[in-house]
Amino acid sequence: MNSFEQVRKTLLAASKEKKDYERALAEWEYRGSFYDNGEGSGICQLCGQRDIRYEFEIINQKTDNLLLVGSECITKFGCIKVYDEYGNQITGHRARAKVASDKRKLIAPPISIPKYSAGWRGTRAFICTSLPPARLG
Repeated sequence: MNSFEQVRKTLLAASKEKKDYERALAEWEYRGSFYDNGEGSGICQLCGQRDIRYEFEIINQKTDNLLLVGSECITKFGCIKVYDEYGNQITGHRARAKVASDKRKLIAPPISIPKYSAGWRGTRAFICTSLPPARLG
């Protein structure tokens, strides 16, 4: 079975619409839930791609079924709805950019934001969550 037939079969089985592929695809949406499984051992539940590390959750708005897929499957088919952080549906370049941005969040380690606080004997201390406090003089 080729990739498209795999996607079609999986999608129709998990959707409310059981016959029309395009209508079934339109039931699915990505709202920004994504995961790093750490091992690269995931399998895209839509196309069957193996060795997926970064998994993105798409949910069917009519059945509440969810699939964990690779980032490419969200934008590859064009009809999976993508929403920004404010709940607005976005399409085209903005949708691809949102998925790419979410993937970068998984790849890049979080950056700690330094905070200043009153330090020892009234001096200002620079506090970073990943480093011990340093005194500034």
